[in-house]
Amino acid sequence: MTTKTKAHIEKLFAAFGYDTVFGRTDVMKCLGLTASPASELLKKMLGMGLIEVVAGKGKGKYVFRG
Repeated sequence: MTTKTKAHIEKLFAAFGYDTVFGRTDVMKCLGLTASPASELLKKMLGMGLIEVVAGKGKGKYVFRG
């Protein structure tokens, strides 16, 4: 994991914590990224097991694993 990725993840966790459901648009606003890099970051975080998909909130909603 790069330093930049780690910084992005830390910033997202500071913004959303364990309780807030977020999606790609929220990541884009929080980090100032465009759609593609935001999606890639979410994919990486899913792969690392840091976030999980939230059912019942619409497509592409995630929450940090507690």
